[in-house]
Amino acid sequence: MRVAFTVILISSLFAYPTIVLAARNLELTLSCDKDKYQKDEPIQITLTLKNRSGKPIYVNKRFFLTSGETPVEKRDGYITVISPKQEKLKCKIDYGTGLPRTDHFILLEPGKEQSSERKQTINHFFDFSTPGKYQITATYENVFGKEIGLDAFTGKIDSNTVTIEIVEKKE
Repeated sequence: MRVAFTVILISSLFAYPTIVLAARNLELTLSCDKDKYQKDEPIQITLTLKNRSGKPIYVNKRFFLTSGETPVEKRDGYITVISPKQEKLKCKIDYGTGLPRTDHFILLEPGKEQSSERKQTINHFFDFSTPGKYQITATYENVFGKEIGLDAFTGKIDSNTVTIEIVEKKE
């Protein structure tokens, strides 16, 4: 019994650190095109994954966003928004994406980064109608790759938090 436990413990020490190290070696950055937006103005974000390791890592570059409530196997990531009243906003969009295509995966070389192919407008995800400062964080959470034979990074990475301000429209 003691031998079996030792074998399980040792094997988990070899398997688990790979995931932890990969997560530490990938960095997710969220950026907005500006810091201040007029009410109803499009809020656009860009997500960027950077490989900070010394080894190449397969990543899912699709960056499909939906609600954090959507099951993980039906999304690539989600955004969390804290309102000016310091309340977590509910995401208005909750739909699944399906499996990524093979060309959504890339081998991200050491020191290289991959940004979302286009800026993503996030106004339709959350209610930004109240003037004030909002805190936005993105989460990249990939579970795909094995189904097409890739040893892609699977796990969860949170981005930096960006603060934007919503102001009344100028008259």
